[in-house]
Amino acid sequence: MKKKIFEKILAIGSALVAVVFVIVLLVTMFGGIDAAEFKNSLVQGLFISLGIVYLLLSAGSIAYQFVDSDAVKEIVINTDKQTSTKATSGVIKKLAKQHIATVDGVKCTKVVISLTDYGVRLKVGIKVVDKEIQQVAAVLKCLLEDVYYETLGYKFYAIDFKVLSLKSTYASDMSDIEEKAKENVEAQKLACQEDAANSEEKIEEITQPATDDVLNDKEEVVVENEKDEVSVDKEASVETASVKKKLKTETPEVEEAKPETPAED
Repeated sequence: MKKKIFEKILAIGSALVAVVFVIVLLVTMFGGIDAAEFKNSLVQGLFISLGIVYLLLSAGSIAYQFVDSDAVKEIVINTDKQTSTKATSGVIKKLAKQHIATVDGVKCTKVVISLTDYGVRLKVGIKVVDKEIQQVAAVLKCLLEDVYYETLGYKFYAIDFKVLSLKSTYASDMSDIEEKAKENVEAQKLACQEDAANSEEKIEEITQPATDDVLNDKEEVVVENEKDEVSVDKEASVETASVKKKLKTETPEVEEAKPETPAED
C-alpha cells in the first residue's frame, strides 16, 4: 500500500512540474512573455529549482521501480490486546538456510519474505545437485512448514522455490531415444497417410452428389427435348392432315364453279 501511495506522489509531482514548463514555453512562443524577462536572476533561479525538482522526482520514480518494497522486515507471530510477538526477517532466513542445509544435494542461497493481499509469502532460492526437482520442492516445503510451525508457531500463506542452479549426472540412453524417435516418425507418417485418405474420401463424398445432379439434369433436358420433338411432330402431322382435308373439300367447289363451254352449231 505504501509503495502505491509513494508512486502516486512521485508521478503527480513530476506531472505538475512538466505542465508548468510546457505552459511557460507555449506562452513565450506566442508572445505572452518576452524572452528578455528570462534574463532576470530571480526567474532563472526559479526555473533552475523547478528543473532540479523535476530531475529528482523522475530519478526517484525510476529508482523506486527496482526496489522490492513488498519485502517485509518482520512478521507478527502472535498479538492480542496486551502484547504482540514478532520475528525479524533475519530469524526467518536463518531458520530456512539452517534446515535446508541438512538436505543432501540442496543449498539455500536466498530467502525473501513478501507481503501479498492474501498473506505472507516465503520465496526461497536454491541450488540443486543431482536431485529430482519436484521431489526436492515437496520435501523442502514440508520441512519448512514443520520448522516454522514448531519453532515459531507460524504458518506462511505460500512457500515458493526458485531453482538458481542445477547440476545433474543423468545421461540418456541414446539407443532408446533413437528407437522412440523412429516410432514417433513412423506414427506421424501413418497419421499423415490416414489424413490424406480421409481427405480423398471427403472430396469424393462432396463431388459425387454434384456429379449425380449434373447427370440427372442432363437426362431431364434430353427427355424434355424428346418430348418437345414428339409434340412438334404431332403438331406438324396434324397440320398436314388438316391441310389435306381442306384441299379435298375445296376441290369440288372449284370444279362446280368452272363455266360451261357453248356447243358449236
